[in-house]
Amino acid sequence: QTSKNLLKSFYPQSRELLKFSVLSKQPMLNYSNLAPFSSLSKQSNVKNSNNSFLPSCSLKRFSESCKSDPNAPDVNVELNKLSKHCYIEQIPTSCLAQFGYYIEANGKAFVVDPVRDIDYYLKLCSERKAEIKYIGETHFHADFVSGHLDLSEKTGGKIIFGPGAKPEYSIIETKHEMIFELSDKIAIQLIHTPGHTLESCCFSVLEKDDQGKYKTLAVMTGDTLFLGEVGRPDLAVKSDLTEKDLAGLMYESCQYLAGLPDDCVVLPGHGAGSPCGKNIQTGTYSTIGYQKLTNYGLNNSLSKTKFIEILTSNLPTPPSYFFHSVKQNKGNIQSTKEIHSKTTPIKQEEFLAMTHQDSEVKIIDTRKNFLILSTGTLPKAICIDLDTSYAIWAGTLIDPNEKIAIVCEEGREEEAITRLTRVGFDNIVGYLEGGFEAWVNNKHTVNRISVIPNKEFVDILKNSGSSQFVLDVRNPNEHKTTGVIENSTLIPLIELEKNLDKIPTDRTVNVLCKGGLRASMAASIIVSKGYSNQINVVEGGLDKSVENGITLKSLN
Repeated sequence: QTSKNLLKSFYPQSRELLKFSVLSKQPMLNYSNLAPFSSLSKQSNVKNSNNSFLPSCSLKRFSESCKSDPNAPDVNVELNKLSKHCYIEQIPTSCLAQFGYYIEANGKAFVVDPVRDIDYYLKLCSERKAEIKYIGETHFHADFVSGHLDLSEKTGGKIIFGPGAKPEYSIIETKHEMIFELSDKIAIQLIHTPGHTLESCCFSVLEKDDQGKYKTLAVMTGDTLFLGEVGRPDLAVKSDLTEKDLAGLMYESCQYLAGLPDDCVVLPGHGAGSPCGKNIQTGTYSTIGYQKLTNYGLNNSLSKTKFIEILTSNLPTPPSYFFHSVKQNKGNIQSTKEIHSKTTPIKQEEFLAMTHQDSEVKIIDTRKNFLILSTGTLPKAICIDLDTSYAIWAGTLIDPNEKIAIVCEEGREEEAITRLTRVGFDNIVGYLEGGFEAWVNNKHTVNRISVIPNKEFVDILKNSGSSQFVLDVRNPNEHKTTGVIENSTLIPLIELEKNLDKIPTDRTVNVLCKGGLRASMAASIIVSKGYSNQINVVEGGLDKSVENGITLKSLN
């Protein structure tokens, strides 16, 4: 069913790039310019402004190349020019929509929220001939496993958390507005900002003037304040602490931040696409003044009651791995190098045993989505494109305690493993030796996932109506906002595996989401469980179906 036209419709950017190999008859594409289905994250392996290829861990220097909203002149600042007395670098990890920070003055560095793979931080210190004095954590992270313990062990840097944090390792006991000096001009101040969690804090960069008074240059806000949004209040709920209680604390924390200077640069812990906030604006940093204009969290005219109502309404279900990551961040964390040392190529015959339904090993096929739809996948594999929000989806759909085996495109094995470790996968047993090509050459079984052209799907639906089984795997808030196809079965992707008994085994199943990515993952989950009936991914998803004349039913 797959053809040039279908691939073009899934990837419009590929129209001038698609070529066919005379020998293989398979589509061959220039991958470098293709955008994935999902708009949640950018491809991690891209070229930066200096035209140098980014490392597989997708960390790069952002202080020169990234600006925020160009329409807001007070936002358009260069971090490393905020002060002649210090160097500030924002360090993004795009697959997590996460930002870490490096602040250096007089050869002493303060690192905030480092990811688990710490090589970049060590390299940065070496290049700049600096030493890490402090490692600050804005809270016990839920969306990724931090590298603070490994970094502390390698550099001697002291670990800092907000007041009340009780990890299983040694940290500096802190209090609100505690100051950590880096030089006679630059210091970092801890601001206790409970709300996302009880120990949540921000770190502000202070510069001392000639009169000995500190001015706040920037504030690293962690998961307290994002661009256009604030951190969700439902991840630290306890029997005696509700999400509304935490939202109330968040209100007070935001009021404190609103009192910082308007030109103070806001350096958030996450960007757009992170599940840590409901509606985070695009951009990498901003200012307090601009956020007062665009962020309800800093709106002084908003009452506390209304703030709580906004913050606690329509909160999406958090990915299941969040609670696993929090537990890991409170305890002793295995280094990524240890995990890599135990992860080796797996011979074809050994991997074949893992594809049997009784195997305890979970298989993730990380190849590009369009390749999987055109060539198929391994039995029992869940397909999660490495060039999308791979780590977040893996942690959402698979228990991080499971044993994991990976199918990769050649040369991307290390990246696939590293990004899984960031969300707490420690039991990665290895990757398929020779990849999918070797699997096919050895004539092993391949599971096919069909693609139905959108126009064909719409025509069938119009002609046969309720006889078609349509599975909509979008989130509940999307169902409510845009409506649904009449008689469709609504199961959010995050809940699909628990509801497979609702999927028929004797009828064609048409799976759709907004655009295609989640439907492809959903189809792979269904097929991985041994379903032999036809499972179709609806090309273009609901958006294209509406363009082609489908009428949606409102749930309101």
